[in-house]
Amino acid sequence: MANVFEQALDVGEPKRLLIFGAIAEAAASEQPRANWDGHSRRSHST
Repeated sequence: MANVFEQALDVGEPKRLLIFGAIAEAAASEQPRANWDGHSRRSHST
């Protein structure tokens, strides 16, 4: 069981890094949009 688990980790780690990178990129691309929406709302309210 330990060997199978270790093999799964060895195979899964690169995929995890790719998935984490994709999530990080998505979060980074959404942050400016959220900030832009916040600024536009503030400018509209004032």
